[in-house]
Amino acid sequence: MFENFFLLLTKFLILYSVLYFTGRAFVIAIYKKEISKSKYFFFKISDIQAEFFFPLIGVFVIGNLSFIFNFFLPLNNLYPILILLIFINILNFKKRVLSSEIKNYFLSTWVFPVLISTSYLISFSYDAGLYHLNNQLWLRESNIVLGFSNIYGPFGVSSIFEYISALLWFDKSFIFLHFLNIFFIGTFYQFITYNLTLQTKPFLKNSSFILLIFSILDNFGFNGGRNGFLYVQSAGNLDVSLAVIYFITSILIFNALINKNFSDSNLKTFSFFSLFLFQLKVSSAPIFIFLIIYFFKYIRNKGLNNFIKNSYFVIFLAFLWTIKSVLHSGCIIFPFVPSCFNSLEWVNIDYLKSTSEVSIAFSNSYNLGENFLTWFNQYIEIPINKTIFYNFFLSFIVILILNFKNLKKITNKEFYVYLNVFIIGNVLFYIIFGPDVRYIIGFQLFLVSSLGMYLKQSFIVNKKILIFTIACSLFLVP
Repeated sequence: MFENFFLLLTKFLILYSVLYFTGRAFVIAIYKKEISKSKYFFFKISDIQAEFFFPLIGVFVIGNLSFIFNFFLPLNNLYPILILLIFINILNFKKRVLSSEIKNYFLSTWVFPVLISTSYLISFSYDAGLYHLNNQLWLRESNIVLGFSNIYGPFGVSSIFEYISALLWFDKSFIFLHFLNIFFIGTFYQFITYNLTLQTKPFLKNSSFILLIFSILDNFGFNGGRNGFLYVQSAGNLDVSLAVIYFITSILIFNALINKNFSDSNLKTFSFFSLFLFQLKVSSAPIFIFLIIYFFKYIRNKGLNNFIKNSYFVIFLAFLWTIKSVLHSGCIIFPFVPSCFNSLEWVNIDYLKSTSEVSIAFSNSYNLGENFLTWFNQYIEIPINKTIFYNFFLSFIVILILNFKNLKKITNKEFYVYLNVFIIGNVLFYIIFGPDVRYIIGFQLFLVSSLGMYLKQSFIVNKKILIFTIACSLFLVP
């Protein structure tokens, strides 16, 4: 058993290393100005060292390379992709790997042995058999297909997660698909650990401590617990992975806004991560509320020319993704009918309308015009919705009570505007387009963590006790 565990851990660390160094190479290529201004490599992205984001950026790079590659060739043709990745990784030699980076790399992997243990009991999700694996097989065996959504409706979405997963069919166990899920959960724990042990900014430190409390409370409450915190999904699903990126992106943008940090590195990173979220799932669209506010503030501070100069690459990727979506489904956003081109020969508006209706109905969405209380009662009657709804608010109240004496009044009304616009926008979007509990995890994490803005003082906890608590939280996830 131990031999098998170390084999699994070795496989995962190989994948993690590829993501890490691919992300590092991309940062060297795209963040030249920021690197040139720093003595070592230690420029920051919203008060966090750039090195922390290397693996996450690596996933973004490999996903976008994959979908662009699939315009011309199927994804089972790995050799050209490997050659391209090797060529990209040559850029790593332009910047010497420092001892601090090596230390950061090894420290960043501490969470994964615990999460690897879930590999022994994991199975495929229902959706994996319904369409995810089928979608990936199509991507592996053919280049881009006109009217792909006409084969089966969910193929029209073709999340970038499918493109990444299609590259990971290395063995018959499909274990790398599970590795992809636990990578994102591990990234979340790396994020809060960094903020709690190395962060000096009070907002990020307080927010992470509140989330740590929230994670512990996940194990108690109505029906035994579960308040909307992260959990290990079956292989093939991406909702928790999406939630992690959604939370990290939203909290970083908010942190930059409240600290008036309008740097070029922030602009690039927020743009990349927001595009990545949209490529993963359109249910992450509310992130653009924060992003647009940040764009507006950035342009006011640094000018439109600077904005365009630092955004051309992400605009190019967004344009290619739009082209892919139109070729697959005839829509910019599938199956949102107003974004579809009826003139294209592979587009059937009636089919798109019925697909849209089924999608909204499946998510128990609220139809404008119907009685809201009637809809809410029907929504809350679903057992999992009731459990998470009750426990989320119970946890929220417990956290408020624990921090009651440490709460402060925010005098800067601008912060309230940012926060309230984002919260209201999220709530309205999810009620109308899909309040499925899987889709709102990232927003729930942000909502809880935003309480960190209202605390007078940073938490001061013994480091050993803190690490022990983080470890307990991590062990309770599986």
